[in-house]
Amino acid sequence: MVHPGPTHVGGSSSLLDQLRSALGGDQGEVAQLLQQGGVPMDDGLLQRWLTAKKNDVETAAAALAEHARWRAEFVPGGRILQVIVCLDSR
Repeated sequence: MVHPGPTHVGGSSSLLDQLRSALGGDQGEVAQLLQQGGVPMDDGLLQRWLTAKKNDVETAAAALAEHARWRAEFVPGGRILQVIVCLDSR
């Protein structure tokens, strides 16, 4: 099934733009947290979250912000080293 791309709401801004704005823009806290976790806040990422949340910008923004906080805390640098996984599984 092919999902449609972001649609225009109110004739002026796309859902991607609305989500980006709700997250504080490309220089906002969420973008910085995602970067700390090794993930850029690009259109592909935003579209995946919008699709997962059925194009509900408010829900997608809240979920992605929570994910960014988790990722920055638990996956610094974008990956978890194998040695940490091994130590944690003991």
